Amino acid sequence: MNWNEDKSIKMNLDKTGKSDKTGTTNKDIKYDDILLNGNAGTTNKNSGIKPNVKYNDILSKLDKYKDENIVPMHMPGAKRNKELIELYMGDMGNPYEKDITEINGFDNMHNAETIIKDAFDEAAELYGADESWYLVNGSTAGNMSAICGVTHKNDVVIMARNCHISVYNAVILNELNPVYIYPEYDEEYGYYKGITLKEIKFIVDKYSSDHDRNDIKAVILTSPTYEGNVSDIKSIAEYLHQYNIPLIVDEAHGAHFNFSESFPQSAVKSGADVVINSVHKTLPSLTQTAIMHINYGIVDVERIRRYWNIYQSTSPSYILMSSIARSLSIVKNDGDKLFAEYVDKLTILRNGLSELKHIRLINTDDISKLVLGYKDAKWLYDTLFYKYKIQLEMSSIKYVIAMTSIFDSQEYYDRFLAALKEIDEELDNRVLAALKEIDEEIDESISKYDREDILNSKVDKDLDNRFNSIHNGEADNRLNYSSINNQDNGNKINVADFRDEQALTIAQAFNRRDLSGCDEIQMNNEKIYGKISGESVYVYPPGIPILCPGEVITRKIIAILQAAGEAGLEVVGVKEGALLCLR
Repeated sequence: MNWNEDKSIKMNLDKTGKSDKTGTTNKDIKYDDILLNGNAGTTNKNSGIKPNVKYNDILSKLDKYKDENIVPMHMPGAKRNKELIELYMGDMGNPYEKDITEINGFDNMHNAETIIKDAFDEAAELYGADESWYLVNGSTAGNMSAICGVTHKNDVVIMARNCHISVYNAVILNELNPVYIYPEYDEEYGYYKGITLKEIKFIVDKYSSDHDRNDIKAVILTSPTYEGNVSDIKSIAEYLHQYNIPLIVDEAHGAHFNFSESFPQSAVKSGADVVINSVHKTLPSLTQTAIMHINYGIVDVERIRRYWNIYQSTSPSYILMSSIARSLSIVKNDGDKLFAEYVDKLTILRNGLSELKHIRLINTDDISKLVLGYKDAKWLYDTLFYKYKIQLEMSSIKYVIAMTSIFDSQEYYDRFLAALKEIDEELDNRVLAALKEIDEEIDESISKYDREDILNSKVDKDLDNRFNSIHNGEADNRLNYSSINNQDNGNKINVADFRDEQALTIAQAFNRRDLSGCDEIQMNNEKIYGKISGESVYVYPPGIPILCPGEVITRKIIAILQAAGEAGLEVVGVKEGALLCLR
């Protein structure tokens, strides 16, 4: 089915996202937040003036991109929805006209006493925290502030191995000694699951059998995962608090949890001591905006605040702060209505996705995350973009992620579902054709395993040819994923399937690297096995290190990195097929 030809789905794209009202759309909506200038819904009297087109820079590319009618199934949460942006943030106007520094009447984020302090307090009340502070350097600054604020040099922390790279950077800065929890993962698709109380107890007891339990200065978890799976935060927090161990939760992808019972309970209300939310990921706030929440009782709040000051710019953007404030004002004033409509639309969309035959909707704890399993996920990701103008959030080897928010339009969901139905139908036709060809060419005594293997090979070959036509000549930049499928163990390679041997701590590895340097060794060179990594290596997104500095390079690690590269994923830390190895 072609969405352009289906009258039930076809949209008037020339009018997409435009309000049928101008200047009066939200005249009755009033927000008392940092964005003080202008009136919501007013139009720019100079809006008819064309921008200066002589520049070929990032801004000009952004200006062009916004008009290309690409469906944003990715963060940030405002989703370029012109109608809702005009309705709720119409008074933003030209950000250059409102870009200020710490001037009279506008407070100082690093010593907040008036309007910014009020904004912090309002955020804490909305989320149910004892204190909340804005982050204009993203959740990265919050993770680093929280970890450094509860630890000292050479302390021991227990951390999930699927933590974001910013957590590892905090480990480097404070030269911490991490004890890893390797979360369970789905063996078919390779995504991480949430961490249970049983897993936490096991790792704490295991460490305590040879060391003093009091050495553990924090437990650091990512919940939800990028894919939307949550850990048992409430039970884990209650258990750790018996031993006075603080729980830090990177809840970057869960800023929306608190505003509908259809989502998991927030880590703040589940009793975590420090929680970091990226408001730009799932709420209508500008990229790089986040909030850090503190619950009193165990952590030294002033020490965390000290590091919060260190890792935040001394010239915080008032545009970014106003964006946080406005997104929270929207949730406070209209959140019940917006989230009710959002959940209804999501439910209908998920029901439609669940009917696909070859592309699987993977159930996760957070229904806002649309995780779709397919054996060649990057092909699916690229097909949606190049053929259907739908931009997803990310691709792994065997699944893709589409992100949603309260600012999604119904058109986005209609186009997304229609495209996937069409792709799924074409896959079905390919399979039927391949089966018919097998029946005609091969003796029916062939084993089921060989039959399926031949079928996959035929379908893969056809899809590779189709990808080349979709990619309009750019496909040469992508290595053929079917070469992995045709390997004996290719389909078994799993990005999450690693348990690295740690020869040195990360801090020790960097110290050795600074003193002795590194060698670049090609991944296809047998000499690389047994070497110690001098660099973090990770697939981005999501930015979870597959290999940390100080860890031993094994055949499994090389196989995972090569598979990720062959699948067309961005592998950070691999330079022209080589890894940095300590001397």
